[in-house]
Amino acid sequence: MKIHLQDGLYGLCLSQINRDPVFLRSLGIQSVAAVDAAMFRQYRDHRLRQTIRYAYENSAFYKKIFDEKGISPSDIATSDDLWKIPFTCPEDLSSNSYSFLCTSQGALEKQVTFHSSGTTGIKKKVFFSPGDVGAILRFLSVGMRSVASGNAKVYIMLPNTQGRGIGALLSQSLVAAGMQTEVGDLEWPSEKHLEMIRVLQPDVIFANARSVFRMMQELKDEVDLAALKVSTLFLTMEHVSGAMRRQLEDVWQCQVRLHYGLAEMGWGLAVECAPGRYHYNEFGVIAEVVDPATGKILPSGSEGELVFTSLGREAMPLLRYRSHDFAAMRSGRCTCGHWMDSIGLVKKRKESVVRTSGGKEIMPALLDEWMFRMERVIDYQVQHHRIDEREFLKFHIEMTEDSANGREAVEKEITQRCAEELGMSAPEFRYAKKGELAPTATEKKLIRICE
Repeated sequence: MKIHLQDGLYGLCLSQINRDPVFLRSLGIQSVAAVDAAMFRQYRDHRLRQTIRYAYENSAFYKKIFDEKGISPSDIATSDDLWKIPFTCPEDLSSNSYSFLCTSQGALEKQVTFHSSGTTGIKKKVFFSPGDVGAILRFLSVGMRSVASGNAKVYIMLPNTQGRGIGALLSQSLVAAGMQTEVGDLEWPSEKHLEMIRVLQPDVIFANARSVFRMMQELKDEVDLAALKVSTLFLTMEHVSGAMRRQLEDVWQCQVRLHYGLAEMGWGLAVECAPGRYHYNEFGVIAEVVDPATGKILPSGSEGELVFTSLGREAMPLLRYRSHDFAAMRSGRCTCGHWMDSIGLVKKRKESVVRTSGGKEIMPALLDEWMFRMERVIDYQVQHHRIDEREFLKFHIEMTEDSANGREAVEKEITQRCAEELGMSAPEFRYAKKGELAPTATEKKLIRICE
């Protein structure tokens, strides 16, 4: 049977507490039989204090920052004290990655180099020890159990370069938890993924959102995807618009659940609950929402920038890391019935927002709603242009069938929306060959600025 993410995190917490003699001695007991909300918070603050002390003593970056600001690790007793610590920014990882290391390079299990947004964003390195990878695997299996039973079959469509990517890590964690998995290569054609799915007969497809959407669009006229009897599409790596979600649910005739991850926090981070909010890995991470301009912590329910502090990381702990992702976080009981903090769906990323001359914000989440309402659109790219007094968008669109009628319908719809919602000149359009945009499916969608 499925479990709520909260119950899974309680289980991780209980196991860790009973292997932590320092914490048990502080309570004057030898073991803990069960974890409730109070115990969970108490142990999380214990882990936070350990993490702060560890980072100060072992990370050249945090030693320097703390000393410059006159901060002592003892100043941070609970999560309420985190505001005292300066932010860590993506630019810090780009220029100072090795100064974050708390272990020798020879003790590392995994090094990941990536760009924050496609191939044009900030290049960053993050490091993981064997213990860090173990913690990631344990959380990944707990996250999957929130959408699938313990003996589920899962087909994985995630980046998996030479069998060493997140796809392989996830598969390893799920097999250890008793599930059956197959990992598909994202470079395979849709027909190959379909063949693998028919053999495995999975309960869950855990996939890069745009890749599984492309597969659906390319196959839906020839294959009854609902007949595959997949119960859940568990989607990650990209915002999923309401329009995309409705198409997926209608064609596959199954539920769609979303995952929010961040490589800097160990990929697995948050899982959508039934009412449509994220619950995150509060055992391994502390989240805050701050005003992006002032850095001040915002009250429950206010939208701002998500900031994360990792707990228990050995190789590269990150303190108050600015994600550049925007959402609102609420404390107190969620409508799903559990008390852990919930985060609204992340629809906005700092690097993805373009402001028009009229002050309107354009972002991929908005354009996704426009584009994926039209059933023949597979994917698109977009550029923002200003030429003299004219401001307009230029779309590069891939469709399931390239017909004059199809193009006319798309161009009429998008032209009208650009005028009415953005106050912009008529857009320009060009069309991609079949499969031309597939290689961009694992990149964060951006609006390219062309002046």
